Amino acid sequence: PSNFILDLNIKLGKIIFNHFSANNISAHIKYKPKIFVINSLTLSSMNGNMNGSGAVAQKMNGDLVVKCISEVKNISIEKMFSSFDNFGQDVLKAEHLKGTLSGKINLSSEWNKKLEVNQDKILSDCTLELTNGELINFTPLLALSKFINIEELKHIYFSTIKNQIFIRNRVITIPQMDITSS
Repeated sequence: PSNFILDLNIKLGKIIFNHFSANNISAHIKYKPKIFVINSLTLSSMNGNMNGSGAVAQKMNGDLVVKCISEVKNISIEKMFSSFDNFGQDVLKAEHLKGTLSGKINLSSEWNKKLEVNQDKILSDCTLELTNGELINFTPLLALSKFINIEELKHIYFSTIKNQIFIRNRVITIPQMDITSS
């Protein structure tokens, strides 16, 4: 609404949306016409903690621009993939992953009036670290069985993977990295 202004501190015990749930939520929320800002958001979810800030702004055509900066600590990657329905893809799924994710995420996206994301407008720059990781029955890796025993490829353990991940123009880019694994 164009004649409404809000400045609010909130604390919520629990919230559930589809497969996502969070506890101990607190934030400072501000609303002015056509812009909604969340500062100092903290919550517990997926066995870990998250904090960050973000904004939703309405464009002249009614579409929404969403921007956020967040930090995650000790998030279960399996629960994250499950909570977000495997991020809309069916190659790498929750059942293929185990481990704990920590890092920083910068995200920008655009949504239409029906709250459907414009996938061409998703931009992200993440610095992430996955510890005590496992890759389980990930079919694309089985093609390496010409070089490595297939049983070793069915369940791969690794201590730490640290890298940046970029999303631009519907392409996820993961720069070259070293993986120490089983």
